Amino acid sequence: RSITRRSREQGGARSDAYNPSDSFGHRLHHPFTYLSSEIRAYILDRKGNPIRFIEYDLANSLPAIFANMLVQKIPSIRSTYLIGIIEECRIYEDLASKLSLIRDAAKKELLHFLYSMSASSAQKQFEELYGWPAVETGKLKSRTFDDNGYYVPFNKRHTLLPKEMQRLESSIFREIWKLLLSAGFVFLPVHDACYVADLNRSAKQRVLNLMKMELRKYMNIKFKIKMKIIKRDV
Repeated sequence: RSITRRSREQGGARSDAYNPSDSFGHRLHHPFTYLSSEIRAYILDRKGNPIRFIEYDLANSLPAIFANMLVQKIPSIRSTYLIGIIEECRIYEDLASKLSLIRDAAKKELLHFLYSMSASSAQKQFEELYGWPAVETGKLKSRTFDDNGYYVPFNKRHTLLPKEMQRLESSIFREIWKLLLSAGFVFLPVHDACYVADLNRSAKQRVLNLMKMELRKYMNIKFKIKMKIIKRDV
């Protein structure tokens, strides 16, 4: 019951344990996605034994997907400073330095920019900080029609970009999950990540290679995959 309530609160898009894909970004939701990272380390198998998970995720996934979309639409934009620091996974640190914030606060500022209206103060601030790519982002948030040719009301136009980013992320990772399933790996999917169970050294590298192979089909920028063992505190 609590899981269903929480899922309905996320972004206003309905999803629950029985309807796991939300209508906004097509993200997959299930009980494991609602658990905190600390609790995920304590998942047990059917016999009550702890499962040793390794988390694989796309580093700085939202900025990476955002930069990838910009480069897909305007290839020459890849040479700009903003795309460069996103490729280096330094966007949060760079923004924190420019605005005298801690990293977590800078992350929220970036989200505010990506989700704000094209005439917002956040949009203006990012144009002053990052120039051309931010200006082009404002245009993406003020489109009259979406990529499928459907009319978008004025008060919904700023949602086009985050919706497209989440849907691209979802489609990429669904293909990754299919690939891992076909290769026989046991894992739990979490938006932009895979929690893969009980791997030896060679299997760890194989998962990494499979994810890189699939991501290269979609990513037009440099990207990194983070790999982390999920450890218990005790």
